[in-house]
Amino acid sequence: MTTIGVIGAGAWGSVVANILADNGHDVCLWCYKESIAEKIANDQAHHRLPGIQLSKKITTTTQLSDCYDVELLVLGLSSSQLIAYENDIDWGQINAPILFLAKGIIEPQWFISDWLKQKFSGDIAVLSGPNLALEIAKRKPSASVVGATNPLVASDIQALLSNHYFRVYTSNDMRGVQCGGIFKNVFAIAAGCIDGLELGDNAKSAMITRGMVELKRLFSFFGAEDSTVWGLSGLGDLIATCSSKQSRNWQLGYTVVTNPDRDTWESSNRGQTEGLRTIRLMSDMLVNESLNLPIIMSVGRLFLTEKISPQEIIQDLMERGLKSEFDQLI
Repeated sequence: MTTIGVIGAGAWGSVVANILADNGHDVCLWCYKESIAEKIANDQAHHRLPGIQLSKKITTTTQLSDCYDVELLVLGLSSSQLIAYENDIDWGQINAPILFLAKGIIEPQWFISDWLKQKFSGDIAVLSGPNLALEIAKRKPSASVVGATNPLVASDIQALLSNHYFRVYTSNDMRGVQCGGIFKNVFAIAAGCIDGLELGDNAKSAMITRGMVELKRLFSFFGAEDSTVWGLSGLGDLIATCSSKQSRNWQLGYTVVTNPDRDTWESSNRGQTEGLRTIRLMSDMLVNESLNLPIIMSVGRLFLTEKISPQEIIQDLMERGLKSEFDQLI
């Protein structure tokens, strides 16, 4: 049995805590609200996981310090929450490896691993893949990948998490594992727009396929390995997030085109949709670098330019200059 702290009791953080508890480990889950901690402790229930009964082996707390004296610390916070709590977490008290779950960025060229290295001197790993929280909470088969520069840490985390319904692979390409998770969110917003406008499966399939071309360009730009783009954290996560109504990013895209009242979707978003945060932080940088990313930049136009409609953006994409399918993949 391994002692594990999980900071962040959102849907995915709670599901990862549940996987670890299912595997027989001693899990302490930090919740930012006493009401959430009590609901999990007393009823094994979570408001964002309807119909799911969590493990009784999960201990809950509202004290961050309860998660420090562990053998593995899991950060289940989103990128915006990491910034919000960075001064509350006592990084110097953490002696275990850190596994983070967020699929976002801190600043335009700062991935979460870069940011964590400024706070913490120990080993860092990331978990990413086609992992819709509710499906895994129902113990439906799923796979994921742990990216870490230290292969022993990656193997240890793989062993801690893997079981009959959750299969974990390892990768030494931490940059690539993060890159897939970051940018698939933007394509998922585009997929939600396509579904909201009822443009059909052909349109969404084309968007996903051309999205892979853009993802490959981004992997090259950020120094990730080419092979990682075809793995679980690249292609796998892209397919799942663009196809599922459970995806928060898909939901945002769908809402924007079906209810174009900006105040409505901005208030409901609460800053937690990683794809929107990514495009807002990275838009200027991607333009300045002259990267050929028509789909990503079109999503940016939708959110950053109030006077353009989704229909106009789609028309612009369809009427771009004609070329060979595999020209300029990089």
